[in-house]
Amino acid sequence: GTLSAQSLIGTGLAVNFNAVTVKFRVGGEMVRFEKRGRRSLKKMLQEWQVPVWMRERLPLLFIGEELVAVVGYFIDDRYKAKADEVGFLPHLDAV
Repeated sequence: GTLSAQSLIGTGLAVNFNAVTVKFRVGGEMVRFEKRGRRSLKKMLQEWQVPVWMRERLPLLFIGEELVAVVGYFIDDRYKAKADEVGFLPHLDAV
């Protein structure tokens, strides 16, 4: 597929982070929830009912070494655009 992003106000990743890297799952990644703490990406993909065949192909967005978004499923609250900020909402278009 093709990874793209839509610019929106008050949603998505805040644009004030300029070094976003796209990677794919290798194992051991953790996601952070404001109220639930850290959880393994493996467990969250199961909870989100992501098909097994898709898990290795799902783009992951990192800032530095920090996993900040799983395209189509998750954005870390610390990196979300605030109500009055411009953000970008990543999405994967199927081929």
